[in-house]
Amino acid sequence: MELGLTSKSAIVTGGAQGIGAAIVAGFVKEGVNVVIGDVDIDAARELSEQLGNGETKVLAVKTDVTQKADADELVSCTVAEFGKIDILVNDAAFPPIEVPFDELEEKDWDRTIDVSAKGTFLVSQAVVPHMKAARNGKIINLSSSAGMRGFATVSAYCVAKFGVRALTQVLALELAEYNINVNALAPGIVRTPLWEFILDTQSERGGEPREQIFKDRVTEAIPLNRPQEPEDIANLVMFLSSDISRNITGETININGGQILG
Repeated sequence: MELGLTSKSAIVTGGAQGIGAAIVAGFVKEGVNVVIGDVDIDAARELSEQLGNGETKVLAVKTDVTQKADADELVSCTVAEFGKIDILVNDAAFPPIEVPFDELEEKDWDRTIDVSAKGTFLVSQAVVPHMKAARNGKIINLSSSAGMRGFATVSAYCVAKFGVRALTQVLALELAEYNINVNALAPGIVRTPLWEFILDTQSERGGEPREQIFKDRVTEAIPLNRPQEPEDIANLVMFLSSDISRNITGETININGGQILG
């Protein structure tokens, strides 16, 4: 199926590794010029050098999505290089801090909310005027299964990801008249550096081997009996970035192997 994405331009925040890197690679495969906005500029540059080619450009811009000046600079660099922004993928997130609610430190609450929720707000707010002027655009936000229902011991992460879903719906309604589609994805278990962090934390706390934790508590809880791959999420991003999905907006789509339905 031809997606018709060739020569479009995209921003991917948090695009230097994990799901974000798979999304960047998917865009390059489809002929999309990409700007990676990531706080880890070395990893972002390394990925841009790996994926860029003569026909498709991949740029890296150091971006802390919690800072308005960085969000504005990311957008300015994209427009200066490509003259437009067709697609925005808000993927930047802070790993879940797994502690009971009454033990959660304020600084960890703030950082989690700032990166996932505020970051999505700031970068989207910087991009939207350009999409409005073009009367066209696709915004895709990364929520989570933790944004579909609450999970004990990850209160800040759940609140942040529920907030991403809410903002997705609001923007879908506000921007529909400008032919801008806004959707979210809710990945389930994806074996990325974020999950390695979670497994390290759980293993240190309980003394159980990391791989045993992943098998017993994670994989066996998924009806399809397999975790998702970053490419699974990237494939859906490609679909939502194309005109094939032109009548889908305001949705949060689960990708979790049947672990959470509805």
